[in-house]
Amino acid sequence: MESALRERERLEYCLKYRGLRPSDDDASALSALTILTCEQTRGMNVSSVKLNPVWGDLVCVAYGEFSFAGANRETREKGALAFWSIRSEAPLCVLRLESGVMSIDWSRRDPNLLAVGCYDGEVFVYDVGEFVSRDGSATTSDSTTMTTTTRRGQITSSEQRHSDPVWAVTWVAVKATDGFEDEENVDTVTALVSASTDGKVMRWDLRDGLYGTEVLAVRWSPPGVENDGAVSSKASETRGGDLVQHSGVMCLDFSSDAKYYVVGTEEGKIHKCSLSYSDQYLASYASHVGPVYAIKFNPFHERVFVTCSADWTVRVFLDDTQRDDDAFASIDEASSRLKASSLIQPRVVIEYSQQPINAVDWSPWCATEFALVTDAGTIEIWDLASSSVVPKHELSITDDKTAAVSVTYAHDAPVILVGCASGSTHVLRMKWRDPTEGIAAKETQRERLEEVLGTSIKS
Repeated sequence: MESALRERERLEYCLKYRGLRPSDDDASALSALTILTCEQTRGMNVSSVKLNPVWGDLVCVAYGEFSFAGANRETREKGALAFWSIRSEAPLCVLRLESGVMSIDWSRRDPNLLAVGCYDGEVFVYDVGEFVSRDGSATTSDSTTMTTTTRRGQITSSEQRHSDPVWAVTWVAVKATDGFEDEENVDTVTALVSASTDGKVMRWDLRDGLYGTEVLAVRWSPPGVENDGAVSSKASETRGGDLVQHSGVMCLDFSSDAKYYVVGTEEGKIHKCSLSYSDQYLASYASHVGPVYAIKFNPFHERVFVTCSADWTVRVFLDDTQRDDDAFASIDEASSRLKASSLIQPRVVIEYSQQPINAVDWSPWCATEFALVTDAGTIEIWDLASSSVVPKHELSITDDKTAAVSVTYAHDAPVILVGCASGSTHVLRMKWRDPTEGIAAKETQRERLEEVLGTSIKS
């Protein structure tokens, strides 16, 4: 009888998750459906939450400490990965790691592959098919307490690693090089890109192992100096006999067409870069005055991205400069172009919460909507078509104002997931999104976004 009631409760939760049942709190635009938490990870900082892009019921929650100064050594150096299904009351699997997890990303082409970036500078890939199945169930009965000492499903590079925490890992489709080709498409191959506070951006390729190549070293420049250039991998140690000081990279994201990527640094700088051209930035953007915690490209527009920072602000950029798919003739030409160009200014600047903004994510349904989370434990929903002064919705996630550090929209349900420094992940239902409604065409979304950004007033 008890098991039947429990199964009925889980079914009701799944229907609410999909938006097919009204939630218990009909008065609020955002309502809590459930909290993902377990004893193995209680008190650990949630560094990232990622839903599998193909296996929609599968969620990975990563744990790793951000506040290094206030954390003891054991907390700082230990990490974990918890795999959840929306149909499960407990995690399908919890992996104990020897180092804190700073970043994760699922591969869309191979949804069984999860990239992981760690506090100790290591980057590796898990084949989660070793632990969980596509239908959201554990493959073995003992998988809930697995540790990395078994190395099950883990693909690691023994030769390459970062020397600082890896704050970003992301999969991207790039042109096949080095004599190997994608089996399904001879023109592209899926590569992994990572970024770290050692200042380096690295590309990793899976060829019977994980092979890393440094593609860019971001050069530090003093406040007020923006277009001071990047340092290629060949010149990352010295320039003109002088030691080059690197700038710590805190975040990275690729445009939807993978033509270029944008990095954000510890000192607030934002640079546009290319995997095929590593000697110079393609452009630079107006800086934040604090570390850039997150960069996210709009899913409907390859030239619009949003940034958030410790300086309490969110900035939305529309890069309308000349297209970068025409290769520069020389390093000198690239340098002269960059120095001649002015910084790209944000179309929208939002400073509302007067709190560090830890993460941001665009809506997969509406080109003008995004969510952000703050150090005070709040989530804000902004719709630029409505206002860039006041959020559309706002909710305090925790009563004790524990920092909210990660936010992500579900792509197949009217749900937002928020990870907190206490170790809990909150699953929130959005009342304004009707799952039975379709999504406007991409071109319509693009035009609407450009119209809004063209008329927005920077504050």
